[in-house]
Parts: sequence; structure tokens; C-alpha cells
Amino acid sequence: MLKKMIASFCCLVLTACASNTIKTTRIDQVKQLSDGHGVVALQLVNNTERLSRYHADWTEVLAVRLDNRDQLREQAIAAAKAKAEAEKKRFDEAKVDWSPDIYTLAPSAEGVVSSQLFVGTMPAGEYMIAGLYAHYSDGNVSAWIQMPVRHAAGVFHIKPAELTSLGTLVFQPLLDVKSESFWSNSSSQKAFVTRVPEQALTDYVLAKYPHLRSSLNVEQPLTWQPDGFDNLRQQLAEEAQKNAWGNLALPLSHHGHAVLMSRFGLLHYLDKRGDWHSTKLDTNAQLTSVVDTPDYIAVGAERGQLFVASSWQSGWQKYTPVSSAEAIVWLRKGADRYYAMTQSSSAFTVYQTSSLQQGWQQIGQFKRKEFSFLVQYGGVFAFLDRQGKLKVLNDSELNHYDEVSGQWRKNKSQAMVKLTQLVDGSLLGVAVSQWDGIGDQQLSVDDGVSWQPLRRNLGMFGDRAAEAGLAAKLADGTLVTLSRERDSAKQSSQMYLMSAEGGKLNVKSSWQRRGAVREDCNILLPELTYQQTLHLLCTEGDIISTSDFGQSWQTMKNVDIQALQLRFEQLLDAMKQQTEQTASSL
Repeated sequence: MLKKMIASFCCLVLTACASNTIKTTRIDQVKQLSDGHGVVALQLVNNTERLSRYHADWTEVLAVRLDNRDQLREQAIAAAKAKAEAEKKRFDEAKVDWSPDIYTLAPSAEGVVSSQLFVGTMPAGEYMIAGLYAHYSDGNVSAWIQMPVRHAAGVFHIKPAELTSLGTLVFQPLLDVKSESFWSNSSSQKAFVTRVPEQALTDYVLAKYPHLRSSLNVEQPLTWQPDGFDNLRQQLAEEAQKNAWGNLALPLSHHGHAVLMSRFGLLHYLDKRGDWHSTKLDTNAQLTSVVDTPDYIAVGAERGQLFVASSWQSGWQKYTPVSSAEAIVWLRKGADRYYAMTQSSSAFTVYQTSSLQQGWQQIGQFKRKEFSFLVQYGGVFAFLDRQGKLKVLNDSELNHYDEVSGQWRKNKSQAMVKLTQLVDGSLLGVAVSQWDGIGDQQLSVDDGVSWQPLRRNLGMFGDRAAEAGLAAKLADGTLVTLSRERDSAKQSSQMYLMSAEGGKLNVKSSWQRRGAVREDCNILLPELTYQQTLHLLCTEGDIISTSDFGQSWQTMKNVDIQALQLRFEQLLDAMKQQTEQTASSL
């Protein structure tokens, strides 16, 4: 019954799409809200790397108005009846087509890296999130996907001149989202959407729309209406948070060896003994940066959030040293000051400060270069050289900051798709290619002045994840990468670890084939490399490790899909039971 309800509701939504009745929720940057309208805001977290081959994120959240459905239906029937009478035709009320009011919320790019924020204005009324929608088109390929939500999230209200803050929704796949068949699978148990315990988005809304500060009531934001499923939703959300997707690894200097940053404010850290631990910060945002000194640890996040503690076990203090429209994507300690870089919708901003908690001074800004079909650009990456001087690689320009004059100078370098700096100062990157965007892996031991390409062999189409991954460097200086090699005794090729201790890194003879790698675990995480132990990221978010070049493997982080499925089935059963009880009482 529940599946039929969702299916019929999706048909209504698609009918509304086809008949162009979807209404915009765009907020004017200058004008005040229309009479009788309020503002709704929500964060959406995709607990996976991306949605599909063509879709990185959702392009729309669709909301349906509930309180005026009977009125709209009656109006449609009256209009159809009048037309039939005028044309002297037979009239059948059951055949009258009508559509509910559907509203589309578009994502905002400010202040986020992997999360999505949706803010819009709608007339006062009762609403439900109908579904999530993503569309892709490049002139050659068009593709769209959708995910129904409806009762999985619940009902909310909009009131005139008031803020409704819905906190966080999570999209959680239960099958391999990268599989070609995932989105054609009609099973309701391929994925779920639920809501995570409330975290107000007031600061973000006011930072994005400061002209509404005096007219929008944000003192006590509205949120979801309570119902009988709240406890089950919370249990489901907690399970998703425990299994938060994490693929951003960063080195530590004093309070351990490295950290793995995840969605929902979850991080895993590797201590000096080689043991793993986890901690959850008070945020649903993606964690994006870290710096540690002998005295404390500071963790940056989306929406301008900074968390500081004296140790992993002590209490965390939360600060917002920059606007919530910026994500703190890089933190480092120089000789006599701290440096930070933030990411907004159109630029990367560099700061310096004597105190991480406050007083950040802007010292530079680098505009994003948007990718196009004909030209591929590199990203923006900050690092400190071996003398503690600040550098920023922006596409193919290496910018050097002079602390005395406060000026920047630049010279040519290699444009990078990815870049990381290890504790020993080495830079590992993936170069830009004008062919498909992703070029050779690169190594620099002179602060980005020169680069050495690394030789590897990958499939032309099937090894995209491995192609975009970085190499790793062991404690003894050995370089490790992944390469697809064909065994003479087998018909098919296999992914292997490859190591090089020196020589020309772009020559095959410099590399030695090591152990085989699982096909679903093909991304090296060089920042997590501990002595001789390598770590690899798997498709569903698991992380495995090896200390003997792939002869044996251990699981460091395991995504518990069975626990997620169990919690989701409990919610489905409860909803089904309520639907049946409602139907029997009619």
C-alpha cells in the first residue's frame, strides 16, 4: 500500500512537471518577501561520494503543498464541468486531471563542499518534501534521476514572515549507487531519505539574505511537525551518522598521525601507536580541514564552523571566525601565525591570524576557474613550503606570499586536479589533462617548483576512480600507486599495487608489481599512510589497509549496510501499519 501511495504521488509530481505548474521559490536579493510568504531552509547530505556517473548532487528539492489540495481539485472539477456543459459533452468527475501546488528549491553553493543547502520562499501553508531530483545535460547526453521522500521526512508548516528551519535530510544508498542499474531499480529498499535531529540554519539564511534580517522572524524557527515516526527516524538517522561517508584524509603533527574527515561532523583519527578512534563533533556539516599544535587541535568545517579542543578526549568549543557562506577548507600553522583558506560559491579566500578563534585578516582571494567542455582547469590549493612560507597553486600559477610586504608574486607551475602535502613536505598531485580532465600522478620534493610524473597503466573507461586518485609514500621513501596489469595466465587484467624506490618514476622498469587490490577498493589515501601501512578507500565507504604490499588486508572502517537496512525496514513497517489502520477506519 505504501509503495502504491508513493508511486501515485510521484505521478502527480511528474504530471506537475510536465504541465509546467512547478513554482519557483527564489528569494530576491533586494526585495522583501511577498505578502503571506515565509522562508524555508534545509541541508541535504548525500551519504555517498556522488549520486551517479552524471550526477554529483541533487539539482532540485520538490515540495508539495497539502492544505489546499481539495480546493485545487474542486476548482479543476468545476472548470472541467463548465467546459463539458458548454460543449454539451458527457462529464466524468473521476477523469478530471489536476495537480497539487509543487515548489522547487534550488541548491546554494555558498559555504558548502559536499553538503547541499536549499533556501526558498513559499506561501503560508502545510507542506511535505515530495522528492529529490537531479538533471544532467551536456549537449550530447541528458539524464535525470529522482528519489521520493514524502512521509519518510514528514510534514512542516510555513507561516508569513517566519523562518522554517528543517535541519538536515540525509540520502542513504543501501545498494551500490555507482552501479548502472541502481537508478533503474524500482525497489523501495535501494535507498532511503530521512531527517537528522534539528540543527538551525538561521545564521546561514541571514548571511545569504541580509536584507531580510529586519523583516523575517528567526527567534523561534518552525520545524518538522511531530508524528508517530519521530523515534524511528532518529534511530535511522543515528545509524546513518555512524556510517558517515568519509574520503578526506589529512596528516597530523602532534595529536596523532592522521585524520579521516566525514559527513555529519564525524572524524576518525589514527594515533601514534597506529590505533584508530572516532569522535563526533556538534555539527551535521562535512569536516574539511585540521591543524594541531602541542596545545590543541582545530577542525574546520562547512558554513564557517571551527571546533577547537586541547585533546581528542576534552570538550570542543565551537567558533565562527568567518561568514557561514564560507567553508574552511585548509588550516596550517606558520612560524608566527596561522593561515587558512575558505571556499565560497565563486572564490577561495586566504586569511592570516594570530588566533584561530577570532581576528582573521584577509590577505588574498583567488577566483574559481569554471570547467568548460573545451578547456580543463586546475583547482586552487594552499600549502606551506619547507621554510613555512605560504603558497597557493591556482590552476597553473604558483602564488607566493611575502609576509613582510603583504604582496603576492607568481610564476608558472603544473595545474592540478588534486593536491596533498605530506608531513615531510612532499607534494602529491594529479595533473590536469585537456583530454579527459585527469592526467598523470605527480610528485614534487621542491615545494612545487618542479614535478615528476608517475608511470601507471589503467583501463580507458573502467578505472575512473583509480585514475583520479593520488599515489602514496611510505616512511622509507618508497612510492606506491595502483596499476592495471595483465597476467599471462589469465584472460582479464587485475589491479595491483606498484612500488618504486627510485629512478625515473615515469618508466616502467622503475616499478615493481606487488599484491592484487580488490576491484571495489581502488583509491589510495596517502595521508593515512603509517610507516609501511597503506590505506585504500572502497566504493561503499569501507577503508582497508595492508602492511605487506597487498599480500594480506585488514578492514579499518566498515559501512554497516545491514544495520541501515534493518532500521529502514522498521520505519517502512510502521508506516505501512499506520496506512492500513487509516484505510480500515474509512
